Amino acid sequence: MTQEDTIIPPDLKIPGVANNTELLHWIKDQKIIFHPNLSIEESKLGGIGLFFTPPALSELPESDFEILRIPRGSSFCLDTLIKPLEEIKLRDSAVFPGTVPIKESDLVVNFLNSMEPTSETHIILTYFFAFKTAQNLRLKYPKSSYYAKSPLRKLDTYLDILCNTFTIKYPEHSDENDDFIMSYMEMSQKFRLEYESVVEQLRILHRDDDCDVDFTELFPFDQCYQIYQAVRSRILEIPRSIRESEIEEIANDIENNLADLSISLDANAKKIVPVRTNEDFVIDISLVPILDFANHAHKNNAFFDIDRDSDSIILKLKRQDVAKEKFEVTISYNPEDNIKDFMFTYGFQPQIVQSGHYQLFELKLRNLDKYIPQGSLLCKWLKILPQIQFAFNDHEVYLNFFSNNLPLLFIDGISYNKDWLDLLLPHFIKFNDIPEGYDTKINGEELTNLYLYQEKEYDYINGVDPIGVKYKDTTLPNLSSILEVTESDFDELISKTIEFIANVYCRDKIKAIAQLQVKNNFDELINNYHNFQIDLFKRLIDKYEKDPKSVILPDDIAKMEWEVEYRSKPRELTLDDDDDDDEQ
Repeated sequence: MTQEDTIIPPDLKIPGVANNTELLHWIKDQKIIFHPNLSIEESKLGGIGLFFTPPALSELPESDFEILRIPRGSSFCLDTLIKPLEEIKLRDSAVFPGTVPIKESDLVVNFLNSMEPTSETHIILTYFFAFKTAQNLRLKYPKSSYYAKSPLRKLDTYLDILCNTFTIKYPEHSDENDDFIMSYMEMSQKFRLEYESVVEQLRILHRDDDCDVDFTELFPFDQCYQIYQAVRSRILEIPRSIRESEIEEIANDIENNLADLSISLDANAKKIVPVRTNEDFVIDISLVPILDFANHAHKNNAFFDIDRDSDSIILKLKRQDVAKEKFEVTISYNPEDNIKDFMFTYGFQPQIVQSGHYQLFELKLRNLDKYIPQGSLLCKWLKILPQIQFAFNDHEVYLNFFSNNLPLLFIDGISYNKDWLDLLLPHFIKFNDIPEGYDTKINGEELTNLYLYQEKEYDYINGVDPIGVKYKDTTLPNLSSILEVTESDFDELISKTIEFIANVYCRDKIKAIAQLQVKNNFDELINNYHNFQIDLFKRLIDKYEKDPKSVILPDDIAKMEWEVEYRSKPRELTLDDDDDDDEQ
């Protein structure tokens, strides 16, 4: 039995792979090197995974060791995707216009120019949309030797895997009031509009070609959305060895390559330059075939790295995590299991397999006005994001009150000041330290509209003290002294907040959550999300009824990054001179 025979079990069905032997040949052609004990098999975590059969203990290295090696050129990133385009442009330079239905190089360039991608992920997506359309052209014109001999055919194996990767389908429902679900649907709807715009532009750009092509039929939306979802779920951040002196040169090369394609580089295009650097590497957003079969686990037993000599991408196994029997090789997609992020990007809720490991869930409080008069406006003026973070595992559930000023909403005696416009100009002048008698040239109507707009469209209101809030009959001087002015005890406010969340809001949410009629797996995802919330809320209520204070996240469990990296950021209008229109 050869090593190739042990990589993939003969009876394994890999989505998108019609013949395992062809995949083995493709792996060999890509010069991807497997450890003799590494294999591709069906995973209990879902889909396909990588597995390792441990050798005898005496044969194991003493430290972490390599089990998979992928040449940099076999990955797909901003740098490597230029190469197949250059190949077909060179080939097409000798092809006379009108002799083929559509030149592949024209097709790829027109995709790039029509979509105008400005981020690394978006550029990768655009290439693969074009590659899939080119593949469909080959199927449409099976007798064309031009398409049959295309250099792009070497991408077919990976394209087929992408097109058959498990992904969440396009949402069919539109009636939802959950922020997370609504954001998912808005993302999908926005993408559909982009697709419709692109196929129309392609129709116009290729209207003079010697073919009769309807791009909505040649590249249907469901294929486009499938690739969009598959790429989003499979991209990795891969380090690349580099000398500091090369960084500017690389950035210039990227801009020059894209400029050759007529892609405009506006201010947002800065995102395409690999800015995450240290002295000797940059980070590439990449698709890495075979490595992307590795599934996620918070307590991962493997990690990817680079060989600094060859710049190959390598997967290393942690020596201390090698089990006695065959086991699945896992990497960490994210250092924290943030439930919404995983569902949004990968379409699943990660399992809890490590004792003591906590997952995160952010509950956004909608319809606050139902419970607190003008509650949503009070939040804006008090700079409160109406949300609370849950930290939980199989045994515990907590509410994270660190760096969260939601309890201020429950101060007795505060109310919304509907007459705040009458106070705006003098308070604006005072808040911004404008000297008395100084000609500010402030237009009162414009100032009024600015703050009405903030109150309507943003989470926080900036540039003036909280004149939209009254304590009893007077406005608050500032937010920093709110506890002193109102003579409030923050611990008591936390208790009121817990009572509201556990005893009122979560109970109402449980009653309001309804199961969707399943039309596709998006509805299954949302139903799972609903069931997850119901279970989490019930656990919180049960714990609250036994001991309300026990739901407060303890100091020894809390992590700073939970407060900084895994919470929603407020939408706010910054009023600095240099950033008048920036949104945070």
